[in-house]
Amino acid sequence: SQSGPGHRFRDRDARDDRTDQERHASNPRLSIDLPANGATVTPPFMFSGWAVDLGKIRGPGRGTGVDQVNVYAYPASGAPRISLGAATYGSARADVAATNGSQFTNSGFALTIQGLPTGRYDIRAEARSTVSLTFNPATITVDVFYPASLNPAALMFGATKAGANGDLVSAT
Repeated sequence: SQSGPGHRFRDRDARDDRTDQERHASNPRLSIDLPANGATVTPPFMFSGWAVDLGKIRGPGRGTGVDQVNVYAYPASGAPRISLGAATYGSARADVAATNGSQFTNSGFALTIQGLPTGRYDIRAEARSTVSLTFNPATITVDVFYPASLNPAALMFGATKAGANGDLVSAT
């Protein structure tokens, strides 16, 4: 009989045509480390954490059970979500390996977020499980704020300072 990722499994007494993904229950874990939930951030800022699927068959060379992490911003205003891109996935995380086994060492992800306008956002990471072939989310809320000298609108439209409520006002 053959076994391994993508192979069908069979034994002498009973036929079992389930694939790797069907034989092992998905057990995704996704954690966002930076920024902290509720933080006020000024772009560019780092968005990072780790993602694994503990349902992945255990053993050397088997991988983390995750193959990509996509990141989205959901404006509190109710405007449509903003795709921020795919995070770089696979950085070493000794803390994750210590808790879950060395197979899950390369489970870190990171994305530099830039260009979001001032406002409140739910930032959502979605990790794709290679066990279930589904995306599993984790979300934090951040407030994006620019000092007037750094605000993209100020640079584009000539506003040079913040008003009492934080809105940009023209110096003219």
